[in-house]
Formats: sequence, C-alpha cells, structure tokens
Amino acid sequence: MRILGVIAIALGLMLPAVQARAQAYLSAPVLGMWEDQLPSGSKMLVTFTKTDISFQMLNPQGLTAGPPTAIPIEYTRRPDGSFVLKPTGPVGEPMEITINGSDAIIIHFENLPARSLKRRPVRDPALASPHGK
Repeated sequence: MRILGVIAIALGLMLPAVQARAQAYLSAPVLGMWEDQLPSGSKMLVTFTKTDISFQMLNPQGLTAGPPTAIPIEYTRRPDGSFVLKPTGPVGEPMEITINGSDAIIIHFENLPARSLKRRPVRDPALASPHGK
C-alpha cells in the first residue's frame, strides 16, 4: 500500500510537466508572433505561447498603442490540423485557427469575419515603446 501511495504522489508531481509538454506539442505550429494588417495602416500583433494568447496594437508608425492584452488559453487540435483555442479564465471567447502554410494562419472568431495573419519574422527588433521612448 505504501508503494502505491508513493507512486500516486510521483505521478501527481509529474502530471503538470506532462500536460505542459503535451500543450506545447499541440500548439507548436502557431507558437510565436503574428501580424494582422488593418485597413487603417495599424497592425494587431498576436502572440501565441503554450499557455496564452496576447494582442497588442501598433499604430501606422509601428509604435505600441497600449499594453498587450493576454488571455490564458487551452489548445485542442482537430484531426484536420486546425486548432480550437478556449480561454481558461473569465475573459475571451473561443476561436478557431486554420494553418495556411508555414507563415500564415486564419483566425475565426464567432460572429466576426475571419482574419488572415502573417508570421512576424524573428529578425524583427523588439517592439518600439509608446511614442518612441
């Protein structure tokens, strides 16, 4: 009985690490920073990590227009290769991500037109601060 208790504790300690690895594997194709070019000349930067999605607006000059909004999410990969992202907190709505090549994705929000995003190159410098400061 004591051995079973030790095994149960060990499995309980390992479970978060296994879940984190599985989440990273599921989300790997979308991890990173993506750009949504808006008609106004502004851009919405969308960053996917294994645990959240964040949105940050850049004005037409490339300066941040405020702090990013981060939403904790969980990924579910569908058999067709698309993803469903579900917020794990009280903010946000589910969305679907369709992979459109290695450098393009389409985000589908409920009741909104789909948005096409391009991968932001890794070589880009860090985001400019508000008003160039």
